[in-house]
Amino acid sequence: MYRKLFVAAAAAVLAACGDAGSPTLARPAAEPRAEVALNQRFDLETTAANPCLGPGSFVELSGTLHLLFHVTTDEAGGTHVFSHADAHYSGVDPATGIRYLQSSVRTSHSNTLASGATNTTLTVPRVLVAQGDAPNFTVLETFHLTVNTNGEVTATHTEQRFECRG
Repeated sequence: MYRKLFVAAAAAVLAACGDAGSPTLARPAAEPRAEVALNQRFDLETTAANPCLGPGSFVELSGTLHLLFHVTTDEAGGTHVFSHADAHYSGVDPATGIRYLQSSVRTSHSNTLASGATNTTLTVPRVLVAQGDAPNFTVLETFHLTVNTNGEVTATHTEQRFECRG
């Protein structure tokens, strides 16, 4: 869910940077500048897998997602995007009736040089907290991508860690 929203919002930010109909990034002003490209809250409903209670276990969640994007251009023509998303949900496992709270704070940094070389890092920690004796479920996802000036991916790293506690 977060990846889809991030990709859609990032595409909107990048599209807003170019000329009408052009997929290119905006050229910087004489001075570096920063601007908030997006600051918005969304009410969402989603489901979250919960392997702590066995295969196929999930929690139906509803809550609020807050997205914030900052775009900065530098004197050398580079573009730097920082994004922050914090989500706060509550819900229930329909099979067990166990109530849960979930919170997460996702951060992303993307740097694109005037040459087109890019590096991006995305970090998503999530905690699904059980109300009662059931275990809590924590997830930490990290993604990194590096692309050279020829548009070739030169490095990727993806890591997911899951843990049941409590």
